Amino acid sequence: MPIVILEPETPGAGADDLRSRYGWPEWDLSVIPEPDPAWRLRMNIATQSMETIAHVDHEGWSDVVLREAPEVTKLPDDWWHLLDRTEHVLLCGPAAAVRSHATPRPPTR
Repeated sequence: MPIVILEPETPGAGADDLRSRYGWPEWDLSVIPEPDPAWRLRMNIATQSMETIAHVDHEGWSDVVLREAPEVTKLPDDWWHLLDRTEHVLLCGPAAAVRSHATPRPPTR
């Protein structure tokens, strides 16, 4: 599954901020949290780029825009092809929280 790891833009925009403002689940990398289809990663198919990360209300309108891409940046072909097959993205972060819980795993054969 393709993954997007959020990187905080300011020191106060970390995991605690996401939890308190948006109910973002805490993730220790041991079990994937229940999917929340209200969080959407909006993509531009023509440019193969990400446009926004948003939370939508029951009518499909954005009630929170977490991130807007400042410029068009094409995603790697392998990532895009995986997204095309799975039609889902694992959105997690912030990056420092993910790195602090990550444990090295032996390579699989």
